[in-house]
Amino acid sequence: MRPMSERNTMLAFAIFILAMLLVVPTAAAEWPMEGADSEHSGEQMTPLIGPANQWTVQVDGELMCPPATAYANLYLGTSDGYLRVIDERDGRVLWDVKLGETICATPLIESQTAIVPAGNTLYAVALTNKSVKWSFEAVGALRASPVLHDDLIYIGSEDKHVYAIDKYTGELVWSLKLDDVVAASASVAGLTLVVGTESGMLYGIHRTEGKERWRADLGSSISTAACISQSTTMVGTYGGRLYGLDMDDGEVLWEFPNAVEPALDPILTTPVTNSGLVYFGSDGLYCLEVSNGLRVWFQQAGDTVRGSPAIVDNYLVFGSYDGLLRCLDKNTGKVVWRYRSDTVFRSGASIDYDKVFIGGRNGRLYARSVLNAQAPVVIGPFTLEAEAHDSILFKVEASDPEGNMLAFSWDFGDGNTSAEVSPLHEYPLAGEYLVEVAVSDGTKTKRHTITVVVNPFETRSSDGDVAGSSMALIAGAIGAVVVVLLVVFFLIIRKRGGVADGAETIPPEQAPAPMEEPIAVDGAVVDTPRFDEGPPVATPYPPPAEVVEVQEVWEENR
Repeated sequence: MRPMSERNTMLAFAIFILAMLLVVPTAAAEWPMEGADSEHSGEQMTPLIGPANQWTVQVDGELMCPPATAYANLYLGTSDGYLRVIDERDGRVLWDVKLGETICATPLIESQTAIVPAGNTLYAVALTNKSVKWSFEAVGALRASPVLHDDLIYIGSEDKHVYAIDKYTGELVWSLKLDDVVAASASVAGLTLVVGTESGMLYGIHRTEGKERWRADLGSSISTAACISQSTTMVGTYGGRLYGLDMDDGEVLWEFPNAVEPALDPILTTPVTNSGLVYFGSDGLYCLEVSNGLRVWFQQAGDTVRGSPAIVDNYLVFGSYDGLLRCLDKNTGKVVWRYRSDTVFRSGASIDYDKVFIGGRNGRLYARSVLNAQAPVVIGPFTLEAEAHDSILFKVEASDPEGNMLAFSWDFGDGNTSAEVSPLHEYPLAGEYLVEVAVSDGTKTKRHTITVVVNPFETRSSDGDVAGSSMALIAGAIGAVVVVLLVVFFLIIRKRGGVADGAETIPPEQAPAPMEEPIAVDGAVVDTPRFDEGPPVATPYPPPAEVVEVQEVWEENR
């Protein structure tokens, strides 16, 4: 059995270790600088665990760069000159400090210190008490984000210099004057520091000695950092081309698009790289092979992609000028989910564990879960009734608890499908159809089914009266037959009709001889003799009145 004093010593040591674990933050810096590391890989190495809570918070001033993350907090600068520290869990602003100038770069977090460029001064702010530990003043403004490799901080300036500064003291280790303004962050791998200027010159510099190793003229302004994958460094230009160069001598290995193809929109994003692929934004998001610059896939965005994407596991997250935050499958470019904001994203994204963070032009900071926790909510009808050849509007009410945009997939049960939100569809044949809609937020899907009863076209009129259409057709047919019969009847009557209204016609040989008029002889009227009578007999003229009467009678007889 051990002596009591030895056991007490061991107990005290265990308590000391436990206390140290409680005091020292367990969350190491996951995104301590722009691009996640000095090579600007843009990747969080910690795998995703699960869905996380989401929030937004108003941070005064435009957010032009992604925040750095460390010790479960966010660190970001604003256009009104503040360094703000925000709790990752709920978006609460823990504290801030005014540094006096516009901050348009991502802070560097190292050893409980925030390295922040503001104006032409680089500040080292203690995270424990907000005090300034040291400061370094350059001649020109510091617009680029600082990077750290070993114990040296590297940053470029508008005074055309690149500076190497001791992280502990803020003292200058070396500086090198280049040909033009340095507005982009530097990248470091091995003994080489890569940085570009606004004239379009890309430099390879010995990172400890500060001597130029090589330079390459890319012909157009370089306003973003390069990223490094093994022996290849890649950088975009304002002229709309991405270049792959050899890290050892600066030889251009490839360019995209190639020299004979039209250039893209200006490339304003720092490319990021993972597993032999490089990703960058322009008019959309592109994925190329690092080895040869050939395109693997392209995902269209609604507007310019200016902020650099961020990688975690199999996902790629970025914002764009159309106000959408998108999550893609990094291998295929397929959209996993989309979140619509009320602002424009010109900032890049950063990731810590299961959340992606991005700042908007409206001064709001957004925290979104990379993985979704809940499936969409879908409410819709269960049965529909229609007639063959009718256009049916299919519509459901759907929402996502996380606020992500939804994708719809309709199966109409007759071999036809649609990806519209509320499609129109018609069935040519009567029957019963089972329609299914799948509503997805990218990671979770909710399904809803609708039974559609389609009646034959002949059995239902537009107002719902059964057999109404058939009765109307029969009545119309009868009316037409009656009209035809009447027409035929009148044609027959006209064909059989006589000289006067149907009187019988007498043959000419049977017609009586016409009556001849009397002849007047010496004042007497002599009747014209008939062939079967004797000689004519003269008759005296009657008085005038009687003559008129006889004439009228004769006219009537005639």
